[in-house]
Amino acid sequence: DAGWHFYKDSELQELNESAVDILNNETARESLSEGNTYFDMFAENLETIQSMNITVAKVSAIERVMSTDAILRSVLDTLEGELESQGLTNVSCSVGSSVFLGEEVPSIIIQADGNGFTLFEREVYLRRGAYAASLTVVSFQEDTTQDILDLFMPAV
Repeated sequence: DAGWHFYKDSELQELNESAVDILNNETARESLSEGNTYFDMFAENLETIQSMNITVAKVSAIERVMSTDAILRSVLDTLEGELESQGLTNVSCSVGSSVFLGEEVPSIIIQADGNGFTLFEREVYLRRGAYAASLTVVSFQEDTTQDILDLFMPAV
């Protein structure tokens, strides 16, 4: 889709390094700094003020036996506080569903206000073996997060 800028490897490296400094969550910061979690893809569209990213992480033994829904619900316990600590207000976080690659999948749905804008975010969590990928899409002012997810195509 027009207007999307996909980060190059060097930009992803910088993003991974800067995320360690920005995060308020000690566990997430430690995981990033040790290389257990990393940004695999980041793209932004400055015309539409949207972004998407994929983070990949090693899955703990406990998470391997938990359902995706249980994992997402456990994230909700700290997510609202983390977003508020970043200056966002009217934070709403819930587990819902999104359509990804034609299938309905559980996802975290976020809406918050900050600096005169409304943020909309969806996070889809996918697991394969010992790894998990988190696909996060963000839009501002208007909720176009499902439209961003619809841009993804199955691998050929």
